[in-house]
Amino acid sequence: MLTKRFYLLCLLALLWLTGCSQPTPIATPVAPIPTVLSPTHTAIPTFTPTSIPTATPAPPTTATIPRETQGFYDMSLTYYIAGAFEEAIAPLSQAIALSPDYAPAYLYRGLVYQEKGQFAQAHSDFQQVLALSTNPDELAQARVGLQELEGLVKIANTPQLEPTKEPQPTVSIPGQPPIKAQLDQPFTLYLGQEAHLPDENLLVTFLDVLEDSRCPTQVDCAWSGQAIILIQVQLSGLTPAKYELNDNPPLKADTASYVKYNIKFVKLDPYPELPGVPIPPASYVATLVVTSN
Repeated sequence: MLTKRFYLLCLLALLWLTGCSQPTPIATPVAPIPTVLSPTHTAIPTFTPTSIPTATPAPPTTATIPRETQGFYDMSLTYYIAGAFEEAIAPLSQAIALSPDYAPAYLYRGLVYQEKGQFAQAHSDFQQVLALSTNPDELAQARVGLQELEGLVKIANTPQLEPTKEPQPTVSIPGQPPIKAQLDQPFTLYLGQEAHLPDENLLVTFLDVLEDSRCPTQVDCAWSGQAIILIQVQLSGLTPAKYELNDNPPLKADTASYVKYNIKFVKLDPYPELPGVPIPPASYVATLVVTSN
């Protein structure tokens, strides 16, 4: 019995010792899981910030001008420099026809028109430069041109003082016989023609046009101008009298008083259309009306 018990105790002791002597398991190191980047991203490298230089603006792009356009333009400049302004217009117009957006051609054609006194055409070309060009020099020249045009137009439209004309003798115009007229009824007379008012025994004669500075219809004038005519009035048995009549309303000099009559200057035809184009004397027609005081 003792022997069996001893044997069991030894067996238990042996089992206990065997369990205590097992080595402590060591954790197996786990390899780090690599970072998987999305296909739409890339790794951003690190860097040390440095100063970034300022970029220099690129020069403006110059539009390519066809060779033919450039040829006409160069030809016009040769004429312009030589002072041949009339000859410079045609090649400039050709250059513009080939390249309607070519601002330099408008600029120099405007300068040519300005030299020739064609102010309306010059004004139009300078405005085209302002609308098309981005070149500071071209824009500045166009603005200067427009300012100069304003001054030139004012000078052209400012009436110039002239010496007073001496009344000229009655001009005899063949084929214009005397006409009959009545009180309070407008009538027209050609230069040198006479109107007879038989009920009054009164004669009115259109002697001369002393001044015709009226602003032409195709010009924008700062001053409307005026027409001054010379008439002669004679009542039967009395000495004839001559009067200057002016159609400028502010002057209030359009009516002459003779004895008991008033002779009013209504208008003078034809009206001028273009500057520097005189009206032939034989074409003038004055409209008058005679009233009684």
